[in-house]
Amino acid sequence: MNKNVGSFLAVMLLLSVFVSCSKHTNYATDEPFIILKSSPAGPDHIKNFYPRYLGIYDDGRLVLYSEETDDIKMGVDAPTFEKKITDEEVEKVKEAIEKNKFWRLKENLSDDNSVDGGFSYVTVNLTDKTKRVGGLNPQNKRFSEIKKYVYSLLDDGEYRRWIEDIEAHILQMNPEFAE
Repeated sequence: MNKNVGSFLAVMLLLSVFVSCSKHTNYATDEPFIILKSSPAGPDHIKNFYPRYLGIYDDGRLVLYSEETDDIKMGVDAPTFEKKITDEEVEKVKEAIEKNKFWRLKENLSDDNSVDGGFSYVTVNLTDKTKRVGGLNPQNKRFSEIKKYVYSLLDDGEYRRWIEDIEAHILQMNPEFAE
């Protein structure tokens, strides 16, 4: 009888460990489940301080976009870039989040030693929870590994073309920025 109770307790313990480890797997499906945001810091022309977002949806849509700031007008027709990634690549993004223990990262990873460089954030959206991690020049290996994999889903030409398009749009919407 004690053997059965011990076996039951062992199974329950294993089940509770499994459930607690997988509690962060209900990724959002109605919005990007991961969003990378970057923007420069330090001295530069105001036209360069637009936010750059890369979002990935559960259905495989990868979208590059920006949005208006207090200083930069974008309008409703700002250029975006969209492409489809494979289901396997979507799963690898989720694996990178879990493998790098995103949920255990501190929210503020800023390196306060420099005001130059840039701001970088990773936001992960679940069905019932959102967490944003990053800051100014974040120096965290696990954070960097997640970003590195997500950015690897773009080729340099795709990102570069979008940057050219968005910067031309910013100059068109903000003619006062012309040098």
